[in-house]
Amino acid sequence: VLKMFPPSYNRDIYIKWHENEFEVGSNLLKSLNEFQEKVTDYFFLFFKKTQLSTLLQFINEVLRISEIRRNNITYSIHPDIPTNKTLFKQKYLKQHDSIVNKFWRKNKEILNIKTDNFDMKLKDLIRFSIKVDSLTSAETIAKVLSDKELLIKHSKDCKEYFENELEKIEIDNEMKMSSGYFAYHCYFYFKQSFIVEIQIFSELSNFWRKMSHKIYDKVRLQDSQIYKFNDVNSRMISIGHLLYLAECELASIEKEMEDKC
Repeated sequence: VLKMFPPSYNRDIYIKWHENEFEVGSNLLKSLNEFQEKVTDYFFLFFKKTQLSTLLQFINEVLRISEIRRNNITYSIHPDIPTNKTLFKQKYLKQHDSIVNKFWRKNKEILNIKTDNFDMKLKDLIRFSIKVDSLTSAETIAKVLSDKELLIKHSKDCKEYFENELEKIEIDNEMKMSSGYFAYHCYFYFKQSFIVEIQIFSELSNFWRKMSHKIYDKVRLQDSQIYKFNDVNSRMISIGHLLYLAECELASIEKEMEDKC
């Protein structure tokens, strides 16, 4: 019988519980290190030839598809493209403390995240973002990425990328009503059993995202969150909803103007 699951988050206490009670004999931090080294070797061993540069080339090719070009979508990749393995690990890989915290949160719901399956069950271990001009543009890109037949027909490069590297691309229109977060998440499933998450978000929500992440890093360590009138967290959530409403209204106005022309 397992001893009681840690009721509140403490990194060292959770690791000890995981290794001594849930997955006896495992070494959680060693498994995370091995995963990061394996990922880094695959995506960034020699940058000019690696899967990272190839993935970015694929994305740039997709963004040239007529359905996207005709909307004059502007975009930029965040964070900046790393120039060495250390920066790749820092910028594109989820860090150990954050992963251990996610082990705790997910296993608190249902015990199924282990050292031999976390790389497929936690889909944001390798991730970066694309900032676009509006949420409508994010939706357009997500729709194109979800259409495998369109991508294959678009170019020989896209077709070869699916044949050689990709199993599939899944889209999740991430609408977290409780936190005010609205974006599109695209998951690239590689044949080498890696998943890369690409978040597509709007220019309008960019600064809000940076601020909310700072708050989230503190809040997620707590067992529960009690909101108070006029506190920072509740105001940030409300602003997220206001920005979403503004995005929707701008999209409606843009369509009305196009219909009149």
